[in-house]
Amino acid sequence: MARGLEIGVLAYLQDGGRTCLIRKDKPGHYMHGFCVAPGGKRLPNESPEQAAARETEEETGLRPLDLRPKGMLHFPDYGDSPFGCEWLCFVYVFTRYEGEPLERGPEGEVFFPRIEELPDLPMYEGDHLFTPHVFRPGFFSARLVYRGTQLVLEEISAWE
Repeated sequence: MARGLEIGVLAYLQDGGRTCLIRKDKPGHYMHGFCVAPGGKRLPNESPEQAAARETEEETGLRPLDLRPKGMLHFPDYGDSPFGCEWLCFVYVFTRYEGEPLERGPEGEVFFPRIEELPDLPMYEGDHLFTPHVFRPGFFSARLVYRGTQLVLEEISAWE
C-alpha cells in the first residue's frame, strides 16, 4: 500500500567535466555507502528550486547561482520501496556557485569526480541509468520502480 508522496530534489554541478557528489555514510541509512548528488526533501511551501538551492548549500557549502530544470524522476511505492514512500524528484543542474566546498558535510564526504568516473561509483542501479541524461543536452523523465533495493522496472524518456 502506498504511504504518501514526497517531493524531492537533486542538483548536479556541471563544471569542466566534473560534478559534485556526496558519499553517504550515515550508518543504517538506506543510502549508506552510495554516492549521490546533493538534494533531499522539499520543505512545506518551498519551491523545488528553493529546495535544491538550500539542500546543495547545506550539504556541500556551495550556493548555486544558476539552477536550471533538467529532469523529473518518479519512484512509485508498492509497499516495498527502499525510499519509504512514493517520490517525485525534480532534477536541476548548475554551473555557477558561491561559497567554498565542504570537505565533509552533514550527509558525508563531499567530492568532485569526473563525469566519466560516475559509472564506477557505488549508486543505486536507477541512478546509473538516469545520470548520463543529466550531462546530455535536453530534458529527461524517468520512472524507476524498486522492490527493496532491486530495480524491477525502468522507463526513461529524453528530449533535446
